[in-house]
Amino acid sequence: SDRTRMLAGVGFGVLSVALGWNGFVEAWVAPFGEIFLRLLKLSAVPLVVTSLVCGVASLSDARRLSHLGARTIVLYLVTTAVAVTLGLLVSDLARPGVGLSADVRDRLMAAYGGGGAPRRPEGPAGPLGPLVAMVPENVFGAASANSAMLQVVVVSLLLGVVMLQIDRAKAAPVLGFFGGLNEAVLAAVGLVMRVAPVGVFGLMASMVSVAAGDDPGQLVEIVGSLGRYCVAVLAALAVHVALVYLPMLRFLARRRAGEFFSGAAPAQLVAFSTSSSYAALPVTLRCCEKRLGVSEGVAGFVVPLGATVNMDGSAIHQAVATTFIAQAAGVTLGA
Repeated sequence: SDRTRMLAGVGFGVLSVALGWNGFVEAWVAPFGEIFLRLLKLSAVPLVVTSLVCGVASLSDARRLSHLGARTIVLYLVTTAVAVTLGLLVSDLARPGVGLSADVRDRLMAAYGGGGAPRRPEGPAGPLGPLVAMVPENVFGAASANSAMLQVVVVSLLLGVVMLQIDRAKAAPVLGFFGGLNEAVLAAVGLVMRVAPVGVFGLMASMVSVAAGDDPGQLVEIVGSLGRYCVAVLAALAVHVALVYLPMLRFLARRRAGEFFSGAAPAQLVAFSTSSSYAALPVTLRCCEKRLGVSEGVAGFVVPLGATVNMDGSAIHQAVATTFIAQAAGVTLGA
């Protein structure tokens, strides 16, 4: 099972620290996890493009698209704002990063301090700068970097809308191409997920090995601090589900919570084991259409857009992580 893979990787990582096998793990185990991640990232851009183009074009009415798009964007923005606020509040109360020793903090800073995220596209200064940054100057340049995924979404939406405007007979070959490519990408992701056990095992073992270094005693300290961090994240997620998602299910979707979670279970398992919205995207689409009864057009538009824009869990995780890192490093966050 997914949980077994993760526990096996953590167990092997702990064993490697105790036996001094860190070099072996980094040379012979960690690369399999890196390959798995690269394969997932490889499928991200084509999966988002084909799903959005086919989803928008299948709506067959530009007015329906504008109505659905407006409601979707507003819902995504509101829930994300609530998620970030909850993450900051819970992490400030729990203070999960307090307590790491100076030696552990310095070694972790040396190991991970230079691993910054890829630079995102920037627009001009001013309140509309982020809006300008959403529109790419070169579609191929945007598609070449997962960090520019929002630009890819904009181009895909534009292409889908164009397909609604032109003659259906002329649009058919283009939609046929994207439809076939979408099926091919989904099949490719299915093949990648077959190596998930090896990939997840490698990722977990490498993470434990690098975090502990050569001192098993530091692993206990790090695990304790990360345990508090995990509890803070899970607490914020639970509050978000209780205050935001359950009322939405009850009053907006008119569904019982048990029915929804049962239908979404396969997608949740894939997302949990891979920590990738893009890897879970094909499973999420199937769950929405086959298990929850969402129409193909609505699912094809909302799900890929949500995988890129609406990341409430990631918003909570990043809010708690930012506070955690600041606390662990002894940095005071200002207003």
